[in-house]
Amino acid sequence: MISHIVLAILIQMIAAQYAFAAISFAECNKKIADAANGCISVALSMTTCPWKETPASTCRTCSTCEAIKRRCLIRELRRPEFDKCPQAQSMIRSLWRLS
Repeated sequence: MISHIVLAILIQMIAAQYAFAAISFAECNKKIADAANGCISVALSMTTCPWKETPASTCRTCSTCEAIKRRCLIRELRRPEFDKCPQAQSMIRSLWRLS
């Protein structure tokens, strides 16, 4: 009986640990979008690109801005908070191929 209780407690502890460590798909995408927007702002502050409708479209049409944004995003996505985010890891590989 005691072994069943101990086993149940261990299972609950392990399940709770993995539940807190995992990042949901939506949360991961939001963090990636926030990092991308931050990198666009950084890149635009370092370049003189002709303004378009939005900051994202401005940076997309300016090769210097796009290169700075790409390097910034690779750096941001390598931070520990993105370790449990598979989309971020895939994006890093894609950004490296584009560099």
